[in-house]
Amino acid sequence: MFVNDWIRDEKIRTYERVDFMPKLDVSDNVYNTFRGFKVEKLESDDNKNVKDSLIYKHLFNLCGCDDKVFEYVLMMLSKKVKKPSEVTGTSLIIKSVQGCGKDTFFDWFGNDIIGNKYYFNNVNHELLFGHFNAQLANKFLCVLNETSQKDTKDIIEQLKGTITATEITINEKGVKPYKMKNYATFILLTNNDNPNVIVTGK
Repeated sequence: MFVNDWIRDEKIRTYERVDFMPKLDVSDNVYNTFRGFKVEKLESDDNKNVKDSLIYKHLFNLCGCDDKVFEYVLMMLSKKVKKPSEVTGTSLIIKSVQGCGKDTFFDWFGNDIIGNKYYFNNVNHELLFGHFNAQLANKFLCVLNETSQKDTKDIIEQLKGTITATEITINEKGVKPYKMKNYATFILLTNNDNPNVIVTGK
C-alpha cells in the first residue's frame, strides 16, 4: 500500500513545527502554512495599464479625488502585498454617502488580490473583538463595515491595540487561547460623520 511505502521512505519529509510565515525565510524544519496571495498565481497582462481600469478610478473617487490621499492608500495596500509580515500601524476610515460602492473596491482587493481566506469583511465586529476571535487569525485585511460610534465605543481599546500590536491572542471555542503574529490592517467603512470614538491622551 502507498501509506506503508511512504512511511518506510528514508527521504520522507518531516517538520518540527507548523507556522504561518508570509514571505519570510523559513527553515527546512518548519512547515509554512502561508500559500501566497491569489494574485501571484495569475498570469499578468503587460498590455493592460492599471491606471485605465475602472477599479483604479473607483478607488481614486473613494479617496475624494485627492492625489495625496490616493497615493497614501495605494502605498498602504501595496505594502500589504509586498511586505505582509510588517504591521501597518495605522487604519483607514473611508466615509461616503450610501451606495458609493465602498465594498466594491475592498472586496475586489481582498478576494482577488490577497485571497478570501486572508480577508475579512463583516458588519459584526464581535467576530474580531468578541470573546471568540478565530476570524482574526491569519488575516491581512479586515474591513469593518457599517461602522458607527455605537459599534466602536465598546471595542475602541481593542481596536487601537490590535492596529499596532505585533502579536495577538486568538481564542477559539473549545481550544486553549494561543498567541500568533499580527498581520492585520484595518479599514473602517461608514456613512456616518462620526464613525469612531476619538480617544486623546492626557
